[in-house]
Amino acid sequence: MTELPSAFRKAEWEKLIALVLEINGILMTDSNGIILWVNDAFTHITGYSPEEAIGKKTNLLKSGYHDSNFYRILWDTITSGEVWSGVITNRRKDGSYYRELMSIAPLKIEDGSIARYIAMKKDVRDFHNLSDAERQPSAVIDRVVPLMTELNDVTTALEQAKSETNAMLNATSEAIMLLSIDDRMLWLNKAFGRFFSLITQDVIDDFFHNLKSHWDRVFEDSSKIMHIVNSAKENQVSEYREAVSQIWPQKRELEVYSAPVKDASGKYLGQLFVFRDVTRERAIERMKSEFVSLVSHEFRTPLTSICGYTEMLLEGDAGELTDEQTDFLKTIQRNANNLADIINSLLVVSRLEAGAIKLNLGEIEIHDIVDNTIELLRPHIVAKNLKLKVNVNPDLPVVEGDSQWINQVILNLLSNAYKYTPSGGTITISAKAKDDFLYIKITDSGIGMSTDEQKKLFTKFFRAENPETIKAGGTGLGLWISRSLVEMHGGEIFVISKPKKGSILTIKLPIKNK
Repeated sequence: MTELPSAFRKAEWEKLIALVLEINGILMTDSNGIILWVNDAFTHITGYSPEEAIGKKTNLLKSGYHDSNFYRILWDTITSGEVWSGVITNRRKDGSYYRELMSIAPLKIEDGSIARYIAMKKDVRDFHNLSDAERQPSAVIDRVVPLMTELNDVTTALEQAKSETNAMLNATSEAIMLLSIDDRMLWLNKAFGRFFSLITQDVIDDFFHNLKSHWDRVFEDSSKIMHIVNSAKENQVSEYREAVSQIWPQKRELEVYSAPVKDASGKYLGQLFVFRDVTRERAIERMKSEFVSLVSHEFRTPLTSICGYTEMLLEGDAGELTDEQTDFLKTIQRNANNLADIINSLLVVSRLEAGAIKLNLGEIEIHDIVDNTIELLRPHIVAKNLKLKVNVNPDLPVVEGDSQWINQVILNLLSNAYKYTPSGGTITISAKAKDDFLYIKITDSGIGMSTDEQKKLFTKFFRAENPETIKAGGTGLGLWISRSLVEMHGGEIFVISKPKKGSILTIKLPIKNK
């Protein structure tokens, strides 16, 4: 991309404006002599309006007064990069002739080639009354040309940047729309037309809501897309993301992304919308969830039998066991229970990803949840010779949530603390209310985590790569599940940890309004 020239100098532009006002006429052409721009004085002199002149060749003004040699010298001079100055007789729109003092200068780009010509014209009906300076427009043009060259460089660079941006946005598979403050569709890429069966040129500058009957046909719920557009424009600060279903001209599942467009000063100019087709992604996610659910259920059936019969054998239902037989059966039982935990975790993940978990909300006494969880894990904690400290006041405010899933979260965090705390260590559970939230902390004196590990802690299947973690086992799903469940309750979960110093995992849940 062409680099933009340095910032324009205000004083120089003021001089340029003054010069343009002094000179009767000014026009700019491309390298072939096609008129690109004229000022008001040009119209006053020639009678041609900008609309009539722009796009025409300069021979529009040719009078026939000069021979071909005159024009050959003129063109040879300017095409060689020099400024031509002289008196020329031209013809107005009404057919009348006039004489003017004119200078034509070439405007060059970085590679030295000529991109534009600028001509300055001075009416010389009273030539003998002109001052020496007025008779030498080349001196004036020498001051103006550098500024016009700078303007030309900027214009060229902006045109190139615009062309490159349009090419990139038209090449993308996402449908893109730029909406003005007053709801006008300022720009649409080609994909937008393909997605929604529109001829984009026909609707540019139209109001988005004027096409409501079309959106009624396109979207399963057109009121939702209207709401998305209105909400995004009202919320001019942050990005916005929503899902919508398209039913025509083909069925699609779309994600709509939106972001505000602002100028350099931060003034809001409009809203950019991107419609992304996620139909295939959603289908793959559903297939994956269905597969995980199917496989998990198929595993659970034989696993239930294995666990049940192992329990019966260990209780002596089939006769007395030798010590070796007991050890074998306990190994089977331990691994079967681990497999059952993995299957349960996979099923929960599958349901969470599919949005199939619905919360059964009610009032939750956190101390009851903590007591129940401790009773489940107490045998393991005692067997590992861990100290357990509990500081959860029964008088804490209640939270509104699903007791089954809050219990699952605390069980997951306590299980982690138990697994990663060496024998003789300490686990502490505490809770307190602050502002409108209840904070539940689970602190351990375990192996701890590095800063990098903490950043990845709540991602699926993450497990730290150190001998202690590998030895403790686990799927890396428990904390991802916990965070997802806590966020469904409008809360947060976060960690503070140092290697070899232990970890503090905190659950933040909103207190039920009275």
